[in-house]
Amino acid sequence: MQPRPLSQATDLSTPVSLPALAMSCSADGVSVALVRADPGPRRSIESWREPAAVAKSDSLLAMIDGLLRANGLTPAQLAQLFVDTGPGPFTALRVACSVAQGIGLATGAPVREVWATRALALQAVAGREAGSYSVLVALDARMGEVYAATVDVSVDGLGEPTHIEESRPCVVVPPDQVWEAAGPGSASGGVSQLIAAGNAFVAVPALMPMLEDAAAKAGWGLQVSSAALTLDASSVLRVGLWQCDANESIEGTPVPRYVRNKVALDVDEQAAASARSGRTEIG
Repeated sequence: MQPRPLSQATDLSTPVSLPALAMSCSADGVSVALVRADPGPRRSIESWREPAAVAKSDSLLAMIDGLLRANGLTPAQLAQLFVDTGPGPFTALRVACSVAQGIGLATGAPVREVWATRALALQAVAGREAGSYSVLVALDARMGEVYAATVDVSVDGLGEPTHIEESRPCVVVPPDQVWEAAGPGSASGGVSQLIAAGNAFVAVPALMPMLEDAAAKAGWGLQVSSAALTLDASSVLRVGLWQCDANESIEGTPVPRYVRNKVALDVDEQAAASARSGRTEIG
């Protein structure tokens, strides 16, 4: 596999240990991001993404090796690692956590987890002015269901986070229950803007009309962020660095964030799930 750069470096300022690497595996591909320990107060992030890559350890390791080599680094020089622990596809999360743990054990670099909901929420507000935002994150959970959470994000003038919190914790529900189970509730005073992020807005056709109607009744104007349909590892890295700076980071063995225990449906359940989500089939 020949990985390719997704984006140019992004300005970042942080006092935490560098260089640091972040990784993310999902049904949408493989992504890695790196921040170097360059001199000066400003730091930069470079991310690589391969949308077509299958979430396998060799694919992820090849991309990590390529990104490090391109920056003249070796795994032994990494000061810390961040990994997207989901929620997301079972196999993809296991691959990312296993690779991160393996590199951490081999190099001694601490490994820290980042929730996909937090990272996608930050990605959804990229390029917006300083302030506070509410983001409804919805990820395809298969089996006719959606992982959903409302995340409150505040960013500074550089677009870096100053606060990230799941104000409505992540749940897994059918599309028609997303707003009731994970929406932000009624807006306070006038029409407020609600940003939507996550691959469920593409993978589950029935979701958007349902949410637009529910949001309008609650006083929200719903806008999907086209830049945050798919999670990029650069967002995982930015959230991870913020968590370290805010003393919210937990070091240790990365564990996939499972929001449900059931991993398969019988034939009748598949048919019902397909009807709820608007899919033509369940994969």
